[in-house]
Amino acid sequence: QQASAAAIKEQQASAAASEEQQASAATSEEEQDPAVFTIRNLDTGEIVAVDLSQNGKESCSAPVSGRLGTSSEQWQALKDDSKGLLEKLASCKTLSFRSYQLCVWQERYVFAEDDALCYQHISSEMQPVGESKRILFSTIEFVGPFDETQFVVKCANRAYTFLCDSTATRTRWIKNISALAGCSATLEVCHKTTTMGQ
Repeated sequence: QQASAAAIKEQQASAAASEEQQASAATSEEEQDPAVFTIRNLDTGEIVAVDLSQNGKESCSAPVSGRLGTSSEQWQALKDDSKGLLEKLASCKTLSFRSYQLCVWQERYVFAEDDALCYQHISSEMQPVGESKRILFSTIEFVGPFDETQFVVKCANRAYTFLCDSTATRTRWIKNISALAGCSATLEVCHKTTTMGQ
């Protein structure tokens, strides 16, 4: 009888603990704000909550700490959306003569891989050819617009300027690169972006 009573008490205690866990989980779900997107830094383990609610307005600044998981569907969707023909401003060091510098735009096929933003030469048949050059996401510090159709990717050692066919395309590339690289970004032309693009 004592053993039976002890077993009954143990079952009651287990049931009470299960109810507490369910109540706690329900409370957590109720408190969670669907407008808050949580990002975990895979390198440091830091968790950052980003408020996505802008009352229908587009945020002009989107700093992000940490990248999305490369195995997630959202990551793959961003990669698929980050490919196409852009014009890249040639390096000033490449095209300079004495005190003169030429601004030459070169059409490139630009695409995203898991760890880098890449670009390739275009053939006469408008197909990507040759070895691709890579801008590692880990080196990208900032991305933002130079003007209505150009955007600048600021890295540790240099800046890359790309030309798009429209403002909408420019904005899409800025958002995608910021999310893939986990870097800060802005959608407003400012002194910082225009200085980097020169």
